[in-house]
Amino acid sequence: MKLIKFDAKKNTIIKTQTTEDLYALCKIIKKNDIVGAKTFRTEQKTSKKQKVSIFLKIIAEKINLSKQGDILNIGGKIIEAKDIVQKGHHTLHIGANNIFHIEKKWNNLEIHQLKQCIRYKKTNILIVNIDERNALIAKANEERISSVCNIKRQNAGKQYNINTNEYFGNCFNAIQTHLNNANYLIIAGPGFAASDFFKYICENKKEKVCNLLKNTIVDKTSIVGKTGLNEIIARGIMDRVVKNSILSEQIKLVENIFEALAKKPEKVAYGIDYVNNAIKSGAAKQLLISDKIISNKNIEELIELAKEKKINFHIIETHHNAGERLYELGGIVALLRYKI
Repeated sequence: MKLIKFDAKKNTIIKTQTTEDLYALCKIIKKNDIVGAKTFRTEQKTSKKQKVSIFLKIIAEKINLSKQGDILNIGGKIIEAKDIVQKGHHTLHIGANNIFHIEKKWNNLEIHQLKQCIRYKKTNILIVNIDERNALIAKANEERISSVCNIKRQNAGKQYNINTNEYFGNCFNAIQTHLNNANYLIIAGPGFAASDFFKYICENKKEKVCNLLKNTIVDKTSIVGKTGLNEIIARGIMDRVVKNSILSEQIKLVENIFEALAKKPEKVAYGIDYVNNAIKSGAAKQLLISDKIISNKNIEELIELAKEKKINFHIIETHHNAGERLYELGGIVALLRYKI
């Protein structure tokens, strides 16, 4: 995401760069925010209807992502447009590499989310978590990791050498459509399957992935699947591609919480009431909040209070295992300077 102009009270101009930006903006843009962008609208001209390209502003009423996650839909009442446009309702469709305007009173949480979006240069990583029986294909960047598909092999086990090329071919076909958008390729798994698959690519598909081979990492995980993906992050395999990624940072923050709970539970407060007391008393030194509860008004007030007290806070996504663990703990946790 590129921030062209920022004004916390007036007009802010943003250029989206990836679909991940749309996911973040879907959380930032709220009902009654004023959003403006170039759009197409069908208007009556004389006896004919005609589509016209025009810049208009709406008061946001409905904000959602398309099923594919590649379009941010913002619907609402038109409040500003050229005379040729009839007033009414309209839906703006914001995609990657679009410029739009937003007018709202930004709170500390929204500013934090916006800064996090522009903090890192986006790197697209393709992951193949593979063993001799199954493969999980996933996409990742500094912020998120998501599964694409699962490939299951026939005739595995003792018949490992049977249909190996067919299995690897199916795996390669699954990643082929995503190769053009990938900057790095990670192949990891238990046993020799990861190195064998890399060898297969080098020998059979080199011309299709020549730009990625120098940016390919082959490594080990103990298992394949969602746990295997979490292991790739936790073991720092992704950090060898992207230093200080948001994803790895979030996982480490949550791990620190659970480590403190195991060793010094008196130095951890969780739940809104306990965390609120910790912030007010000055005992809190760090705050972790699940993205699933940030729309709660009490949480917004806690964040404002934490900002006043100069307490670091982090919004933890729930699309990875560490984020889910934090949410199960109540969704809000504070590390303490001292016991209260």
